Amino acid sequence: MQCIWSKTANRALGNILRLPPAPRTRINISSTIDTRLASTFPVEAQLKPRYFEGNSGPLTPPPSLTEPQLSRAASQAVRLSIQNGALEDAYYIVNSLRYSVLREDEDKVTKEKIAGLRVSLSGFEAAALHMGRSVSPRLASHALLHGLIRLGLAKKASRLSSVMMASGIQLRSATLEAIIHNLVPTHPSPRTQSPTPPFPSAQEVLKLRPPMVQHEGARLALQLVVLARRSRHRRTSGMFGTLICACLINGEIIVASLIFGLIVKDYQLRKSLATRLAPTNAPSDNPEPTKTMKRIQARFNHLQMENLFPPKSSMYSIVSSIERTLSTDGEGEAYNVSIHSALQALANLALLLDRRQIPFGEIAPLIRALYNCPKTKHEVWIVDPNGLQLFPRGFATARRQLPKKTSSSSLRVPSLDLSSYNSLLHYVLRHRLSPSLADKTLHHMVKERHKPLYPDTVTYNILIRSGTLLRTNGVAGEALQLLYQSQERLPNRLLKPPEAQRHIFDPEEEPLRSLSVSPGLSGLKIDAYTITSHVKYLVSTGSPRAVLAFVRDVLRVLDTGTSGQTDRASRDSQLRLVVTEGPYIFTAILDTLHKSEEWELAERIWGYAKRAERKSWDARPGSNTKPWYLPEHAYTSMLQCYFTEERDRPADQPSTILKRARAVYDSLLYIQRVPAAGPPPKPDARFFNAALELFLQTEPRLGWTCVGSTAKMCRKGLRDATVEYARTGELAVGWNPTLQTIAEDIVDAGYSVPYGLRPLFVGRWPQGTWQHNGTAKPQRRPFAFPRRQKMFSPHSIPTQKSRGLPLHRSRRSHPSHD
Repeated sequence: MQCIWSKTANRALGNILRLPPAPRTRINISSTIDTRLASTFPVEAQLKPRYFEGNSGPLTPPPSLTEPQLSRAASQAVRLSIQNGALEDAYYIVNSLRYSVLREDEDKVTKEKIAGLRVSLSGFEAAALHMGRSVSPRLASHALLHGLIRLGLAKKASRLSSVMMASGIQLRSATLEAIIHNLVPTHPSPRTQSPTPPFPSAQEVLKLRPPMVQHEGARLALQLVVLARRSRHRRTSGMFGTLICACLINGEIIVASLIFGLIVKDYQLRKSLATRLAPTNAPSDNPEPTKTMKRIQARFNHLQMENLFPPKSSMYSIVSSIERTLSTDGEGEAYNVSIHSALQALANLALLLDRRQIPFGEIAPLIRALYNCPKTKHEVWIVDPNGLQLFPRGFATARRQLPKKTSSSSLRVPSLDLSSYNSLLHYVLRHRLSPSLADKTLHHMVKERHKPLYPDTVTYNILIRSGTLLRTNGVAGEALQLLYQSQERLPNRLLKPPEAQRHIFDPEEEPLRSLSVSPGLSGLKIDAYTITSHVKYLVSTGSPRAVLAFVRDVLRVLDTGTSGQTDRASRDSQLRLVVTEGPYIFTAILDTLHKSEEWELAERIWGYAKRAERKSWDARPGSNTKPWYLPEHAYTSMLQCYFTEERDRPADQPSTILKRARAVYDSLLYIQRVPAAGPPPKPDARFFNAALELFLQTEPRLGWTCVGSTAKMCRKGLRDATVEYARTGELAVGWNPTLQTIAEDIVDAGYSVPYGLRPLFVGRWPQGTWQHNGTAKPQRRPFAFPRRQKMFSPHSIPTQKSRGLPLHRSRRSHPSHD
């Protein structure tokens, strides 16, 4: 009779299978075999055994063949079936081999314990190939699995590998890694328009479960990793790295942190089991181990075979994703869920740090993410009764429990690297406002550490800037003296630092004792941040003359060059050197000139700063110079300079100050519309307040509807202006086109027009009278700073202090205009 079974499988098994009598009816085995293993092609959904017509029984092999021969023949049939595109035949052969093994134990196993089988073994008996004996499906299953991987059928391969692992068939780690690599996405999956799911509860968010993952491929990959852990298959760092990257691509940041925590806990478990099993290696009176010790030994052998170590790169990627999420502005439920997820992921990492479970000391990115974490109303779940105090207590614990070189715990807890010490030093000075903790941190670094570390340029920069903000000359002054004493000669650079004073700090203040014991000062180099910090220090300590002399030297070099030439080529060469210094030196100089009321020098520096900014955009891709922008603080300083100049100008003297100030204002807004190199600086509340203070000081305020200083009085003034306009059609006096432009920019930036200015827009621009919720802006302030008190200012946008000491400013009184 004509054969209706696959010709490929027929040729492979034709020499070893005898033809039985044809069956009376055809059997659809889609109701008995788990067709989820082959659900891609429509032909596989109606999978049917292909017998020889006219035969009435199943195919059976000759009794002379051994089980290994049958296994090799079946695997060859699977390969040939895959090569010819007959996946249904390959699945049919593999499931028949599984049946040959399982039918002998049908009384001992149940349907639920058989992976991939939906009905009883007896229901599959009429459809299966009868081998007459038990033939291992291991070789044929591997042939089918490798064929699916080569065809790119990652989801089928994932389901088949899950069945194989659940059935006790061992898989190589390279096979699992290839499946996971093909499952995970290489680009973000498209977002659906479905409503954002609420933040999960504690029971769901603290336990790593595959249903947490939204992307199907990543979910299947996580299922493989979880099943491999249960069945004690070898997992590799490549599997976890690929899975973490996939979760970060799709925004599954909580899952990524839990996966990293799983690696850390397995590593700590391996170390703990090694310690527990160490006494059992010695001969004892009881040579027969107990069942518990056997399980422990088996678990340890599995973890030792994997030899996994938590990858630092994965933690850095997670922390970087957390910082990007927390630094964005937005609104709506989706934004709140993303912020909440980032905070929960950060809490998961912070808990590992608090419990001293991270096995490496390069944790500077994590420390920075913790002290830069914004203050929000979101609550995070941790396995700790003091969850709300986790972040600050985690830092205190890290400082108290730094391992000493005489302590045995130093073998278990790794020592911090220099970058982590610098981050911790920044935290205790800027967020804890504690020079004593800074001294203890430095003492541990240079004295108590197993291998002592000595301060570098970054350490001294942190001490100079933090000491300046804390008004502690004993910290900043001593750091400056030691740093300049280490320089045998000043570096050959265009922007040399100002001359250091002989008595640069107050001798009555106690300096940092641990700073003066560092012998490794010869290799330090002064960088641009050192000069910037030094300039701000001199201004804060009342020495602006040294800064002004420094600024004049810079202008002399920029105007004439180092050789005294005034040609354009020489000036351009000097300007190219300034480009490498970056924007922050210009920002510090402009702030200094604003406070010194040196307006002419400020305008000259501003012109060179804008030219250097423009020249940085033309830098070659392979050069060391990166394109940069002047920050919004530089624009604010220039507007404040123009304000003081306009305020002190005689009333009868004509001036172009407002015209020049408007050019500075428009330049920042123009960069927003036409960015040249990366994300441009965004105008903030202080920038708009400086613009309002400048452009409103010459306007008549007697015509304003609101002249009160409280919110209640301003709301009443807005109501009165609305009623007056509706009754008489009269508009409030004081409006001008410049104010209209600034108000529109304020609303576009996500702020509301100040209360005192809203009556001016009654009848002119309705949006100027509204209270805009705007985008949610995460609030960041040092830990020692108290919660911001709402201080009402009728003619400015509310701001929050985030630097210096947590002292309240006195309310500024506006100048009167007669």
